[in-house]
Amino acid sequence: LHLIAGLDVPKSGQITLDGQIMSEPSDSKRAERRRHLVGLIFQQFNLIPSLTVAANIAFQAQLAGRHDPVWCTQLAAQMGLNAHLAKYPEALSGGQQQRVAIARALAAKPALVLADEPTGNLDEDTAQSVLALLLEITRETDTSVLMVTHSAVHARALDRQMTLRGGIIAQ
Repeated sequence: LHLIAGLDVPKSGQITLDGQIMSEPSDSKRAERRRHLVGLIFQQFNLIPSLTVAANIAFQAQLAGRHDPVWCTQLAAQMGLNAHLAKYPEALSGGQQQRVAIARALAAKPALVLADEPTGNLDEDTAQSVLALLLEITRETDTSVLMVTHSAVHARALDRQMTLRGGIIAQ
C-alpha cells in the first residue's frame, strides 16, 4: 500500500495510477499525486488530535484543493457523525474514530482508497458496520478500494480477493 500511495519508492520498476507515475523519485511529486488520487485509511486512524471531527474530515480535501463542504456534510451524516462534528478525536469511540478516518479519506473524492486493516482495532459488530459503510459510499461514488485485511469475512465483502503468501500473490 505504501508503494502504491507513493509513501515509499520501489527499488525497481514503476507504479502508475490513473496515468500518473506514483513512484516518482521526488517526494513533492509523490505527495502531490497522493493528495489528488489516493485516500488513505490507516489501521491506527491517524486523526489529528488538535482538530475537530469536522476539521479532520475536511483536512485531506483542503490539501488537495477540492474541499466541498456539502460533500463533507453528507459524508458525516452517512457515517453517523453529525452529533460529533465539534468534538475532538479523543472524545470518540474507536468505531467513531474509524468512521472519521474513512470520511477523511473519501472527502477529496479520490480515484482509489487504500485501506490498511481498516477494521483491525474494532470489535466484530462495529467492524462489520464500518466496512459496510465504506463499501456503500465507495460504490456510490465509483471509487475503487484496495484493502489489506487478515479477516476472511471482511475480504469476502469485496468484489475480488487476492492472497499474499511468502511475498507472492496467489489467487
